[in-house]
Amino acid sequence: MATRCFADLWPSIAGGSLGSGRQAAGRILLNRLGIVVDVAHARFEVVKGVVDTTTQPIILSHSNIMETSSWARYISPAHARLVAGRGGVIGAMPYIAGRRSDDVPGYVHFVSRLVDAAGIDHVGIGTDMDGISGGAIFTSYSRWPSLAAALVDHGYRPDEAAKVLGGNAQRVFQQVAAGASSRR
Repeated sequence: MATRCFADLWPSIAGGSLGSGRQAAGRILLNRLGIVVDVAHARFEVVKGVVDTTTQPIILSHSNIMETSSWARYISPAHARLVAGRGGVIGAMPYIAGRRSDDVPGYVHFVSRLVDAAGIDHVGIGTDMDGISGGAIFTSYSRWPSLAAALVDHGYRPDEAAKVLGGNAQRVFQQVAAGASSRR
């Protein structure tokens, strides 16, 4: 479901809230149909509305924790914990403002900041690297082996690296699909 439906970055259009669509989205789309909802770009209040409505995990497919930058795409630790509290996953955005495009150790730093905020079971690799006009950490997914090595070099166990590299996202998709199957 496109986050634009939630009017996240367009508050003048719909006030940035789910409004009367909350029950329909939560009970029909989010839970019964097995749709994994991506709340990337959504403000904290919108994510809270989704979390309060759904019984299934959600994803925030691409962001990083705010540090020195207040870029609109970055989130607070509380925002990350909100997604994690519903069992969801936050994808570490493969773009770091002001860093060179091959800075894999710098990217692992942002992964670690998300892990510090949300826990190892709630962090993954962010999507949307091809939607960035410059500075993406990875120019293709073929660079993932270097990321796996960098995670281990940073101190993550192989099983923890596997969670970040896709295991956590797989868990969310399987859980949402199983929830939909049980409602049919």
